[in-house]
Amino acid sequence: MFQDYERRKGGNEEIQVQKIDYATGFLTQLRYVAQRAVKNLLRNPQATVLQMIVMSFFGLLVGLIYFDIDSNYKYGIQNR
Repeated sequence: MFQDYERRKGGNEEIQVQKIDYATGFLTQLRYVAQRAVKNLLRNPQATVLQMIVMSFFGLLVGLIYFDIDSNYKYGIQNR
């Protein structure tokens, strides 16, 4: 399939993409996924705390990488 796409892309041939219809709309799916995520957070508070700790650790790590750098483009961010 990919080779066929590459072959058609090389020429001036128009490529048709198949339209996919879903049983429900995007916002309905988003609502149900969000509800499921909230339930998971409430049912497993240890995982929520662990996620917060990991995100804080990585936030501090990235913050330390860019801490006290020059605002000069040539010698500041480019050298990190």
